[in-house]
Amino acid sequence: MQWYKRSMFRNLVDMHIPNGEGYLEEFDPEQYAKCMEIAGVETAYVYASNCLGLCLYPSKVGYRHTITEKRDIFGETVKALRKRGIGVVGYLNSWNTEAAKRHPDWQIVSSNGFIRGEHTRFGTCCPNSPFRDHFLAMVHEMVSTYDIDGFWVDMIGFFAPDCTCKWCREKYKAQTGQELPDTINWTDPNFINYVRFKFDSVSQYAQEVSDTAKKARPGISVSFQCAGWNRAMDYGLHDDYYRTMDYVSGDFYASRHKTEVICRILPNLSENMPFEYMVSRAPHLSYHTGLKSKNELLHQACTALLCGGSFLFIDAIDPNGKLQEALYHTMGDIKRELMPFYKAVDHDAKILRDVAVYINFDSYTQRTAEGQPSHRIGDYRDIALNLEQINLNFSRAHIDYDILTEKNIHRLSDYKVVVVPDLYRMSQSECEKLAEYVAQGGRLYISGASSALSTDGTNKDRFMLSKVMGVEYDAFVDTQPIYLAPTQSGEPWFPGFTAEYPQMLPFAVPTATQISDTAQVLATLTYPLTDARDFRRYSSAISNPPGRVTDIPAVVYHRYGKGACLYSCAPIEQNKMDCNIEVFNKWICNLLEENGGLTLQCEETEYLSHVLRHNPQKRCYTVSLLNSQNVKKIVPLYNLEFSLKLDVQPKEIYTTLGRNVSWKIKEQFLHLTIDKLDLFDVVYITY
Repeated sequence: MQWYKRSMFRNLVDMHIPNGEGYLEEFDPEQYAKCMEIAGVETAYVYASNCLGLCLYPSKVGYRHTITEKRDIFGETVKALRKRGIGVVGYLNSWNTEAAKRHPDWQIVSSNGFIRGEHTRFGTCCPNSPFRDHFLAMVHEMVSTYDIDGFWVDMIGFFAPDCTCKWCREKYKAQTGQELPDTINWTDPNFINYVRFKFDSVSQYAQEVSDTAKKARPGISVSFQCAGWNRAMDYGLHDDYYRTMDYVSGDFYASRHKTEVICRILPNLSENMPFEYMVSRAPHLSYHTGLKSKNELLHQACTALLCGGSFLFIDAIDPNGKLQEALYHTMGDIKRELMPFYKAVDHDAKILRDVAVYINFDSYTQRTAEGQPSHRIGDYRDIALNLEQINLNFSRAHIDYDILTEKNIHRLSDYKVVVVPDLYRMSQSECEKLAEYVAQGGRLYISGASSALSTDGTNKDRFMLSKVMGVEYDAFVDTQPIYLAPTQSGEPWFPGFTAEYPQMLPFAVPTATQISDTAQVLATLTYPLTDARDFRRYSSAISNPPGRVTDIPAVVYHRYGKGACLYSCAPIEQNKMDCNIEVFNKWICNLLEENGGLTLQCEETEYLSHVLRHNPQKRCYTVSLLNSQNVKKIVPLYNLEFSLKLDVQPKEIYTTLGRNVSWKIKEQFLHLTIDKLDLFDVVYITY
């Protein structure tokens, strides 16, 4: 078994220390290893180089930190950890300030002239430049020399909206026969080729790094920084990138809902479980002093565990090379609280969810970017922020859900309802698979301009999923806000709204034309008398009341094959207003009820998260429970009630922490009551 499958509690100590008198002079590998032992760390990620490009071992190919004139810090630390039975992952950073200084032509250069190394502390070199060979030589040297279990690379990617360095220009010209584009145009084959070129440059670079490491030390694990999943266009990270590593990993600084989003998408990007969730012991890496509370760190570890992830906490070394031991005693306390759950982790159990949100990395853009300079490609619509809102919505409705990408689109049939949230650019293959999903009985919710632009640029302003949706794209109308006016048959779908007092949403939306006689229009578009951005003409100074009624279909329910599709011209799932959240959740719950209902039903607080799993070999279901009422201080929940649809007779029901569980079976549902939940627990149902 690979080390990462059994290691759930890990550490990384940032050592981004420059050359300088006294720097790292007091570093003690024994203290380092002792701290790991105190904390109960199972695997330590140890710096062989830092973001400045300075190697902490006596490299013959990389740029050496001055401390290596006296000692091999990396090698000494590996030995000290091995002596204590702690696993070791070697860390290299693809950012390299030293290389950028010595070879200015290696740097990433945006088309607006921005060069990161000339304006920040960090030098970034292009993966298409000779830096690639320089870094691969470092990888081979370090991995082949030291006794390590795994290899982890930080900061792979472009970290710029575009790159016009001479190496990119030459490589792109050789591959396509064209010059780099300077304007965003999603129907221009040259621009589309450049976006693919950028994605391929990163994934091919990552694959070379992985292959080099595995050749140097067969059996070693390889993983890369994945925190940039939500900035695909900027960093150049696409589905292929995540296939180059054994497991995905990333450091994050996020709210509760964003953390839950991250812990849902990472396992679906990962080739193997567990994925790795990294957090700083401080509010942010920029805080050298100051610690998060024990409860906050414990809550973050439990959020990862809820979705099957390992936990890694990040510390930062003092410039002189010392560590603060107090942190490691706190982390040791956290580890002891987690151990009952870590001992029982079952990566073979399948997560059972009724709903999936489908996204793709090609839609990390927006239609308003069209015609802008290519360096504006990073001015994207924040899909991560939209997912955070969806997470909040579903927490209110007690719906657990997955996040899928094209990497695992083959799993659509596992879900009763699939949500496609305003994905502007989609491939023909994606659309065919979604259509087949609906035809075979699935329920699809799709919003906004989804499928109106093909990834190859040959289709624009036409819904590729029109036959499934029952409507065809007409035009984009730049009017804000808009109103969804329920029809008579649609009123049950719109709690709190009527045709006279329709639902307001602050979006400009595409209009559509009904193309199927069987499509049921649940709401039509109503516009305000004046646009909200017009401060000269208005019907009400503060609000923008509805006034221009149309018969344009806005929300349409359409049967397709054995399934059905619900289309909304407005991405209602993105809106934060409680009244609109209620409507969105009503829609999803209606679709669920049509398709068998929720497998696990719960009417508890929105601060309770749950994940249902099943291992048929062990004849066991589990329900993991996380209480997020207060991440700073644990506030228990009492007498939690659940209903689980089961087709087996339970044999034994208990929780990891031994809580009292009462249960009864009624109409194929197992009804459970758990007397108390502090922060985290797991319910076991054997049969």
